[in-house]
Amino acid sequence: MKIGAQLQLAMANMDKQVDLARRVGSEIMVSPKEAAEEIKASEEASGSLGNNINTEA
Repeated sequence: MKIGAQLQLAMANMDKQVDLARRVGSEIMVSPKEAAEEIKASEEASGSLGNNINTEA
């Protein structure tokens, strides 16, 4: 494979990685209201777990 073709392939791969990182980043962003609701739901659910399960991480 010639250097030019390798460079084009590497650049295309980097573009794909940047696109993937943007998509993952947008999924990670959570509004504080949604986060509070999730935390409240998990706290309520942890009360129904058995005594031998550690829910604190």
